[in-house]
Amino acid sequence: MATWSKHTEQINPGGIYTFAIGGKKAAPQFPEKEARELVNLEFEASTDQIDHGAALFNRYCSKCHGGDGAIPNLTYSRPEIFEIFTEIVGKGAFLGKGMPAFGDRLSDQDILDLKNYILSAAKKG
Repeated sequence: MATWSKHTEQINPGGIYTFAIGGKKAAPQFPEKEARELVNLEFEASTDQIDHGAALFNRYCSKCHGGDGAIPNLTYSRPEIFEIFTEIVGKGAFLGKGMPAFGDRLSDQDILDLKNYILSAAKKG
């Protein structure tokens, strides 16, 4: 549930809290994260390609990346992420972070359309 519902301004690292009767220790304080900005990169894509990317996003990505919880909203990704987008989505560069590889289901053009859809959505805000 925590990955789908966000009730604080930021997601802090996980932990286990224990309580003691009469205990006086304060809860840990975490530094505030920097304000996020929508990615603003130039791209070239037709309306059909962006629409195709939107359909792919809804089919493959929105279950995890459609919210604003612990799993990143991709419109706020750093520009460097889009430089290696094919490696992440198609080849599994982030398998260790829980991001599956979709190269067996998506062509290079599909992945490009998906990338351009995300960049388009970020420009729309």
